[in-house]
Amino acid sequence: MSAHLRSTHVALLLALCLLLTAADARQTRASLGRRRLRASAPSPAPIPKPIKMTHEELCELLASAPPNASLLLAADPGVFSGVPEVRFLLENAKVEADKVGRSASCPSVAVGTLLGQPAIMGTTGIGPPAASACTAELLSCGAAIDMREVVWLGTSGWSPQPGGVLNADDCSEANPSTDVTRVGDICVSPFGEGWCFKASWTEQASGFPNQCFQPPVDPGPEADFLFGYCMFANASDASLALADELPADEELYWSEMQNGTGVAYGYDAAAPPKVRDYTECAEVASESFWSAHPWDAQARSFVAQLITTSGVANVTQRDVVAVSAMEARGFLTAIYNHNANAEVYLPHAIVRAASNLDSIMPVAPSPDEPGVWLAQPLINEDVSVGYAFAIGTSSSAVLNMFRLRCLDAGGSDAECAFKIVQ
Repeated sequence: MSAHLRSTHVALLLALCLLLTAADARQTRASLGRRRLRASAPSPAPIPKPIKMTHEELCELLASAPPNASLLLAADPGVFSGVPEVRFLLENAKVEADKVGRSASCPSVAVGTLLGQPAIMGTTGIGPPAASACTAELLSCGAAIDMREVVWLGTSGWSPQPGGVLNADDCSEANPSTDVTRVGDICVSPFGEGWCFKASWTEQASGFPNQCFQPPVDPGPEADFLFGYCMFANASDASLALADELPADEELYWSEMQNGTGVAYGYDAAAPPKVRDYTECAEVASESFWSAHPWDAQARSFVAQLITTSGVANVTQRDVVAVSAMEARGFLTAIYNHNANAEVYLPHAIVRAASNLDSIMPVAPSPDEPGVWLAQPLINEDVSVGYAFAIGTSSSAVLNMFRLRCLDAGGSDAECAFKIVQ
């Protein structure tokens, strides 16, 4: 990697880390808490309704974008939450009503400018097949458009902390507190992996009810002869550069975890969201919702294998956070297929924000069997609040990148400002 790119990485990662000050975080988390009481909040700006288009008409829409446009994609068009995951991008963009379309594969595609920069903002639908189909359709219009990059953003479940709470190589005690996950934390990486392995009930359930157990996997995600693309560990310097550029439930969760494990976790309710990079985290596309520490250990082992294979760092599952979502495998399959045949490499990155911890329950040691850890009741999180906050922080990461580009292009502070109204 060149010195120029490396210095760019540092500057832009620093910008991402400064997305929210501690005061901002306190105010934002407080406002989210008030939403549970149905306090009034400003209504979002109206988002133009997509116009039904054929594939040819969609390509014409993309061709109307200025050269060097960024393609910004998310999964949910509003099915889960009632609002699209690109909501905050659209509210800060300038988009004409006739520049918003939908096709057989893409629920919404909007062409406009975002803080003075050309942008295409779309939703693919939820799940790997939808993500792959929409992304592939948009990239198939490549002859008509000169894209700068592709960025995926969205919400996700996370490991409770780097290295998890339990690891099967030593079940005598829980792991010490490292750097606990907060709702709103951000993972930025060009890498991703599918939840691909041969699942044997006898092997997968052999440790039950012990939560300090890692199910065996044979074969795993590296078996592309069986699963197809599953381990996406390749990225150019351009993608690495792009990746660098770029409430009360929690308190109860960590309190219950601490009561069970006896570990004093470094939880700070006022701390701003953290930004983790591609040496610390990656999305493992499970294509389903899973629960329990053995699955977290399995996912972290996949992430460690992925990062080590990529060559950017040599890590183990004790060093990393697994980001659980569904679309990376589909999105990255379309990107890899495109880049394999493209004359110009298209950089890509995935921005995922933590929206919930409800898949990893608190645990406590068995009173009868040393080394055995038993699951405790799940914390009933208000997922809608975490989801809204995570959409805000993942959008902030992308918007802040566009703000810096706007300022670099000579824009004023007012012209380059963005606002997120939860």
